[in-house]
Formats: sequence, structure tokens, C-alpha cells
Amino acid sequence: VRPGVVTLGPVTIEVTVTEENPRDRGRPFGGFSLGLRQRKTVDLRSEPVELTVRALPADGRPDDFSGAIGSFEFDVEIGPDAVAAGDPVTVRTLISGAGNLSGVHPPVYVENESLRAYDPLPAPQEDLPQTVVTEQVVIPRRDGEVELPALTFGYFDPEAGEYKTIVRGPFPISVAAAEPSRGAAVFASRAGESGLEVRAPRETLLGRDIVYIKDRPGRRTGRRPLAMRPAFAMGVAFPLLIYVGASLYVRRRDRLASDPRIGRFRRAGRDVRRRLGELGGAAGVGAGFHDDLTAAVAEYLCAKLDLPPGAVDRVSVLAALDGNGVEDEARDAAARFFEKTEHVRYAGPGAAVSDREAALALARALVDAIDGERVLARRLGIGAVVLLLLLAAAGAGGARASEPAATTGSLVMSVDPADPVALFFEGNSAYGEGDYVRAIARYERAAEAGGGSGGLYFNLGNAYFKRSELGMALLNYERARRALPRDPDVDTNRDFALETAGTARLDVPVWARVVFPLAGRATADEIAVVALGVWWLLASLLVARAVVPSMRRGLGQASWAAGLVLLFTTLNLGYRLATVDLVDAAVVVAPGGAVARYEPSTTGVEYFEAAEGEVLMVGGRREGWLKLRRDDGLRGWVAAAAVAEL
Repeated sequence: VRPGVVTLGPVTIEVTVTEENPRDRGRPFGGFSLGLRQRKTVDLRSEPVELTVRALPADGRPDDFSGAIGSFEFDVEIGPDAVAAGDPVTVRTLISGAGNLSGVHPPVYVENESLRAYDPLPAPQEDLPQTVVTEQVVIPRRDGEVELPALTFGYFDPEAGEYKTIVRGPFPISVAAAEPSRGAAVFASRAGESGLEVRAPRETLLGRDIVYIKDRPGRRTGRRPLAMRPAFAMGVAFPLLIYVGASLYVRRRDRLASDPRIGRFRRAGRDVRRRLGELGGAAGVGAGFHDDLTAAVAEYLCAKLDLPPGAVDRVSVLAALDGNGVEDEARDAAARFFEKTEHVRYAGPGAAVSDREAALALARALVDAIDGERVLARRLGIGAVVLLLLLAAAGAGGARASEPAATTGSLVMSVDPADPVALFFEGNSAYGEGDYVRAIARYERAAEAGGGSGGLYFNLGNAYFKRSELGMALLNYERARRALPRDPDVDTNRDFALETAGTARLDVPVWARVVFPLAGRATADEIAVVALGVWWLLASLLVARAVVPSMRRGLGQASWAAGLVLLFTTLNLGYRLATVDLVDAAVVVAPGGAVARYEPSTTGVEYFEAAEGEVLMVGGRREGWLKLRRDDGLRGWVAAAAVAEL
């Protein structure tokens, strides 16, 4: 809050009151309602309140002041105070009092030449309410009498209007020289006698901490699962089109093989063109030209128009063409051909060569007119199919283009200050320097710029954990866990944060891990890609089985196997989407947890407590409140500010 005047409110609250029915006033026995009171909803509105926010004075501000405002008590516990060289010493700091404890940062020891220091960690505080407790492990680097420096905690007391400082320490520690155990000495003696190499004893476990941040952001995650995008639907529909086309081809092939008339129909155009070509080469010679030409065209028309061999004349051919709905061009060509053949026939052997060439040209025109319509229809059909495929491909490409560039997983640096990859590495640099506030700011800017990924959320969770903001840490660990389901580092840090916050871990039921093993070991996009690949394989096997009858049995068995694999992956994908990716969930981020109430109001009766970092299902929203469902089925209203949605 900046210095100046801040206005709070007005605040509106909705309450339910009971009152006497106005229509029953003065009537005996309460009128027709028999004295029962009616309920109605009333909106109560408070007056706005102005607060004057004063700036913190610069005079007298201690160097170690970290923003603590209030009235506090500070204490330090050191134990043990006598250790052997190399043994750890636990420094426990306790800060309590009246003030904003969530913004209090206790003093810590910094590593130096005489002291090895580890990062402080929040400690459980069930028996110490309104107290910030941290534990830090330090190890003296030399033996003898060692003195841990004093720790100073500074804060501003608003009632006294001045800064105050509490000093605890210094703390003397007796460090004895490390001596090998008797067993270790005996082993070393015997090993030396036998010529074996003597190694130093293994270092004991000194403390616990989270796994370090990721060096790379990894593949970016999209907002929608792949299975819910149009491109996936196109990928599913395309094999169906191929299978339908193959089925039509097989049906047509079998029909041609079983019906000789269809075979003659298909071969008629090719045969007549071959014979016309032969007659064209001998158009000027041979007395049987007319008979050969008439026979070739008659055989063609019998096959194409399904006419008996003895009924090929002008009247029957024109009637057949009219019945088949052929264009006028074919009818005109047929009429002119028959006129020309009649003329050549009556002319006898003395017919001119030009007349014979004209009859031959009319025969070719007749064949082209009849076959041309069928070729055009076939080409139009093929063109329509190609156009549909192109439109499908364009739709899939448009769907991919509409997705944020975050789905590419590229690691190329950019000079753009809003580049999510550059922001990721800036956050890593700040984290390495111990500036967790700046690291959080860079990571969150990268996520807002479309750079959300498993590695980014993992590092963001680490930065929040270092700030002791366990709710926000667990929120981002949960996001990282959804993007990196097989990463052991994510599970390790998440479990440690849950243990530190005192929140129970919710495990997937055993039956679900057995029946849907992929749902917990792969992302929804990974399962969708596998399912789509198996679906394409199954469609290819079915097409091959239909096209190649000789391999039908083997391909059928392979199709059954692919179908079972497809069923398995599809069920895992559905379970993953239904329980993880398509579920509206939220994580409690308020320090210490949140209270769920029976109604969305601060005056509502408290129902249950939701622990910090607990994942809850969102069942509804209403004016700054979320209706959340716990894993055990309990439902209640929680203030939206106390949770963050996944």
C-alpha cells in the first residue's frame, strides 16, 4: 500500500431475515399463515472507510530492517552447543507478536570461512500459534571454541512510532576434534596391512532441502489439451475417409470381377479407340472399311448403352441416349455419324476417301462425347475429395497457428525483453543470487508471455518455497507435475513442501494406477499422440485387409491387436482428461490454510478447514467466492483470494 489516503469499501453483504407476513397482521391466529414468519433476502451496505497510510520514517532505520511492522518478540535457540568437528548445529529462530507475520523474514547466518551455512527452512508450528519458526543448519569449519555471531531482528513499532531492534547472541559452541570410531580404526589398520586403499568414511546426512532448479524450461504447455483441438479431430477423421475410399474401391473391384457386362462397359472405350486407330491408318484402302467401322462403333454402343447386338441403329441409339440423360452433344454426334455411314454405304466402293475420313472423325467424336461426360463426372468427384482434404488440412493448420507459440518448446534466445525464454534464464540468474523476489517476478512474466512449462513452474515453485510461501509453491509444483508426470524432482519437492506445510498428500487409488497406468505416467498430449498413432495403424491394417484378400487372416489378427491397444490408450486418455486436465481445480494458497463456509459470506457458519497447498475441485463461483469440494466429498464456500486456480 502506498502512503496516502486509502478508501476501503463500501462492502455489500446479502443476509436472510424473517418477518411477519404483512397481510396477516391483526388477524386471529396469524391469519391464513397460522403465525408462520416469511423469509426474505436483504442487502446490507456499509459506509466507506478512509485510512491514512503513513510512510515509514527514514531516520533510525536499521540496516537489517526487512519490512516487519508491528510489535514482535524474537528468540533464538541453538542446539547442541557441544559437537564434534563436522557435526551440524541447528539454529532455531522464533518470531511472534502482533503484526503481519507473513511478511516477516528472520535473520540467518551467511556462509563464511569459519562456518558452513545451509538455507533456512520453515519448521512445523502446531504448538506455537501466531509464530514464525525457521530452522537453519550450520557446521563449524574448525574445532575448538567457536562463537556464532549475534542475530539481530529489526522492526518498526507503529504505536511507539520508532524502529526497534532485538539482539540475541552471540552463542558459544564447543567443537571437538573428530576422531574415527574404533571399528573404523581397526578396519583402516587391517586394510593398510593388506595393501587395500583406505577411503574416508561417507558423509552423514546433515539436513533436507528441495532439489535445485531446472536449467531449461522444457516443452511449453498449451492451454487446451491436444485431444480437444480441431487438429486432433481432423487426424481422427482422415483415416476414416481413407477407409471409406478403400471400401468403395474394393466394392467396385469386386463388382467388376463378378459382372461381365460391367467389364465390357469399362473396356469398351479403350477397345474402340484402338480399333479406330487401326482404321485410321488404312482409311483410304480396303473395301471393308465401312463394315469394320460400323462393327467397332456398334460393339462400343452395345457395351455403353446396354443394347442387344442386333438393335444398334439410329432410332434405338438416340432413344437409349435420351434415357441415360446424355447431353445434346452426344446425341448430335450419334445422329451425324449414322447419316454419314448411310451415305458411305450407299456410295459403295466408289466413296471418296474424304467421306471415309469424315465418318471416322464422327465416330471418334461420338466416343469422345459419350466417354467425356463420364470422365468429367469422375474428375469432378476426385476434385471434390481433394478439395475436402485441402480444407481439412487448412483447418488443422489454422488450429495449430491459433495455438500460442508456447507449444513449440524452442530454446532460441531472443532480444525481446518479453521473450519467455529470456525471462526464464533471467529468473534462474536471480535465483542463483538468492534474489527470490526478482526470480518470482521473472518467472511469472515468462508464464504470462506464453512460456508456461514444466521447468518454469518447477523453478517458480522453488522460488516461492525459498520465500516460505508454501501455498504458492505447491500451486506451481502441481502445475509442474501435470506437465512433467515422470520427473522425480517434482514429486520430491512437492512432497517436501506438503510435509513442511503439514498438508496430507492425496494419492491416486490403487485400482486407478492398475487400470489406467498411463494416466499417471504421461501427459494427456502424450497419450493422445500415442492413441492417434495406433488409430492410424489400425486404419491402415483394415485398409490392407480389404485390399489384399490373400493376407486377410494375418492382417485381421494384427487389427484385433491394434484395436485392443487403441482401446487401452483411449481409456487412459479419457481418465486423464476426466480427472486432471479437464477438471476445474484450485489450490489453497493462503498462509495457514482457508476456512470453508456453508454460504458465500464472511458471516457464514464455518464448515471445514482446507489446508495450505491442498487441491480442491471447483464447483461454482459467486462474487468473490468459490464453491470447493474436498477429496472426502465435503463442499463449502471459500474466499477466492485464499485460493489460486490451476
